[in-house]
Amino acid sequence: MPALEALVDEGRARALYLFPTKALAQDQLLSLQELIRGELKGSVRDPRPAVGELRGSVRDLGPVVGRFGTYDGDTSQSARARLRGEVRVLLTNPDILHLDLLPNHTLWANFFANLRFVVVDEAHAYRGVFGSHVGCVLRRLWRVCTRYGSAPQIIA
Repeated sequence: MPALEALVDEGRARALYLFPTKALAQDQLLSLQELIRGELKGSVRDPRPAVGELRGSVRDLGPVVGRFGTYDGDTSQSARARLRGEVRVLLTNPDILHLDLLPNHTLWANFFANLRFVVVDEAHAYRGVFGSHVGCVLRRLWRVCTRYGSAPQIIA
């Protein structure tokens, strides 16, 4: 919620959500879409108060609607180009960050320059060899962000 609130308040802010698998990223994309459409707690379908409401209404997320998406091995070339140009919230995995985003950072310059949050989901899963790999990828991410003048906050 803090990342989404910052996206509403700051028109240029960007967030990167890292998930250990692309399946989990796809699943969380659906949850994010429900949140933005107001279909979680607090909606007409579920009258309970929303947890972590933004300024009293989920509708305040309007400025980020349609500006988020997943980027993985199944993402089409046209969708990749669209995401590079307009995404505010990018959901991906460490492998795609390593193999596609970081090596092509000049194509993502605007995203990295405005990156405010890196959300590392399932942080406890990054152990052993996989955890070492992700640690190296994150250090590369920090260097790229420094190059573009950003210092994102980590949320795990």
